[in-house]
Amino acid sequence: MLEFVKSKKLLFLLSVFFPHFTFASFEIYGNNVVNIALAGAGCAADEFRICAAVNPAFAKCDNSFTLSYRRLFGLPELQHTSLSFNRPINKFNCGSELYYFGFSQYSESALSFSAAYPVTRRLYIGGRLSLYQLRITGYGSTLIAGGGVGMQFRAFDTLFLGMAADNLSDWRISRQNDKLPFKFTFGAAYQPDANLHIFADFYQEDRFPSEIKCGLEYNLLRKIVLRMGVSPQTDIFACGMDLLFPQLKFCYAFRNHPYLGIEHTLGVSMRIPN
Repeated sequence: MLEFVKSKKLLFLLSVFFPHFTFASFEIYGNNVVNIALAGAGCAADEFRICAAVNPAFAKCDNSFTLSYRRLFGLPELQHTSLSFNRPINKFNCGSELYYFGFSQYSESALSFSAAYPVTRRLYIGGRLSLYQLRITGYGSTLIAGGGVGMQFRAFDTLFLGMAADNLSDWRISRQNDKLPFKFTFGAAYQPDANLHIFADFYQEDRFPSEIKCGLEYNLLRKIVLRMGVSPQTDIFACGMDLLFPQLKFCYAFRNHPYLGIEHTLGVSMRIPN
């Protein structure tokens, strides 16, 4: 059993240092419980809890806290905890997120602030500033800032388009001089029915193959929200659900990784009265 645990931790470390194997470093950032259930899709979603993981330009802000917790691939050493908050301030939709992830050989954390502004009734622009901390045994520890911009456009009543770019400047991990990868996402969100949302994203990161991420969300009887997502290039399947109450949402997400196995994420979102 110990050898099995060590092998999974080794696979995870390989995925960090050789991102074509699975994900780049800091990829965990922004993967909240809702975004995980959609396999990372949702760049054009107008709700903060979905799109803010990718796109800082979000049209809806519900004045709430969201806490999520997960053990990656069933290992107690790979714990990830995040806390996010969003609130409208004057004409701006504002959000922030704090997370921590790690174990003895590797840890990372981040604090981010996002703000979206309505240029017109149909067009939102947004920006995000993030502060990252990374520590790898035998590699060093560093603190680095990063940033990104985004746009969301309501083309029709049932169709949203979104675009986001992250790590725009020459952000580097101090002594090792490793550059944070530039990331670009373009997405569409289609709402054929009041209870159904369909998401499709194109994602490109420096030096790595492009990915297509697709997801859908269905509101059942206004009490349960069901989600599902796939990413064919990485063979990832995800699903999840929300249980809705007047001031609370209880969230769950499941994701299957082709090499590292399955993981479960739990979350709770509490709406704060104005």
